[in-house]
Amino acid sequence: MQVKSILSTFLFIFLITVPLTKSKAQEQIPFFDLWSSFKEERIKDRLFKHEDLIPMVKAYSTLPDFEVSQIGYSFEGREILLLKIGHGDTPILLWSQMHGDEPTATMAILDVCKFFAQSDSLDYFKNKIKNELSIYIIPMLNPDGAQIYKRRNALDIDLNRDAMMLESPESKILKQVRDSLNPKFGFNLHDQSAYYTAGAENKPAVISFLAPAYNEAKDINDVRANAMRLIQIMNRLVQSKLPGNVGRYNDTFEPRAFGDNMQLWGTSTILIESGYLPGDPEKQYNRQLHFAMFLDAFQNIANKRYLFESLHEYHDIPFNQRRAHDLIVRGLKYPYQQKFPVIDVSWQRTETFNSDYRKGYYKATISDIGDLSTMWGFEELDASQYEYVAGKILKGAWKDMQNMKVIDIIRSGHSWVLAKSQPDQESASKLPLQIILHERDFKNEIKISRNPGFFLHMNGQAKIYIHNGIKYELDELANILGEKTLADYY
Repeated sequence: MQVKSILSTFLFIFLITVPLTKSKAQEQIPFFDLWSSFKEERIKDRLFKHEDLIPMVKAYSTLPDFEVSQIGYSFEGREILLLKIGHGDTPILLWSQMHGDEPTATMAILDVCKFFAQSDSLDYFKNKIKNELSIYIIPMLNPDGAQIYKRRNALDIDLNRDAMMLESPESKILKQVRDSLNPKFGFNLHDQSAYYTAGAENKPAVISFLAPAYNEAKDINDVRANAMRLIQIMNRLVQSKLPGNVGRYNDTFEPRAFGDNMQLWGTSTILIESGYLPGDPEKQYNRQLHFAMFLDAFQNIANKRYLFESLHEYHDIPFNQRRAHDLIVRGLKYPYQQKFPVIDVSWQRTETFNSDYRKGYYKATISDIGDLSTMWGFEELDASQYEYVAGKILKGAWKDMQNMKVIDIIRSGHSWVLAKSQPDQESASKLPLQIILHERDFKNEIKISRNPGFFLHMNGQAKIYIHNGIKYELDELANILGEKTLADYY
């Protein structure tokens, strides 16, 4: 009995020691810092299309350890491809852009492909991964939605609510791939609203995770627990770059969702949602984070390091809260019907696109009014010491547009211009005035879903100008605009 006990102890020590041994293939590689060397430079922003992506993916079919296969067509007839890296015994599956307007992970996937395709001093790591894992990737599951930067597919079905009925061709493809591969891990890759915060902290949820529930009881079996363990490891990486900017989705069971069903079908499924980092509208920093997360996850799956994780760190990740706004003006004394209520006002942006969906333009509208003390803004302004002055409408400016300096129009108290035509979308997005063609469209008041322009005065002088949910210091705006006239925007 004593010998048996000693052997059991030895075996336990051996099992927990071997995966953690600091071999060359398991050393801490600074994936995040290496990203710029492997960035796919042909993809520079979020608005790439199917026709941009497909040639890049197909080019890998000629390389060793890569395979590319066509696995079907979207509703509108666009190819859907499956890319494979490696030949190991452990299959994992990543699928991106099942929502067409959620492309961040797709960009990072192309960077990962470039990483594995190049030969360099990290070949020992790449070979280890390719020998241990078979990495299957569907880089764009919903190409029809991506074509017009839309969440749903051409049938207007949300693919992530079609796991049961499988009415969309894209949903059928994903289910067939999962069933044929029976992957050990699945990465369900999305973008989320910019307006989530990481819990109650005043920080955007730049990355959010979830190990989806596979039943209404939210039970944790080995399949779901392994997803939680891997999330803990990825969370540490993100926290090392952006402390406090990680959130977790509510795990209420959604029987129609692919993530929940993948978990049910036996694939340890990890939802990763890319949020917004102020100052990075094209989400290149988040792209870099995804690149590092993927490679770090592959390493920890290959060496089975995740098996030695507890689960407490997963549950410590705060739940997402929808608390963020682009701008909050606090303590505004607003003259309304001979009364002066003190209110907070917030704005959020929506994006519109040009005809080929290659350029996006933002328009802000008022998202909330009242007591916003529990809300947080990417930018905030205390207006309690200022006087509110509504912007006026300038009529007849079209007669002398060549000589109408934009800064002079604004300094004279005007935020709207009545004109005979609109500038193009791109020019209009850069002009800090609202152009209208009919006086009846002048609705310059603080109401939900409106986009007013107004000034904040101090000691009788205009100091701050609010336009399209953006706060401008008037002196700074004068430097930006210089001598530009209205005609410069047409």
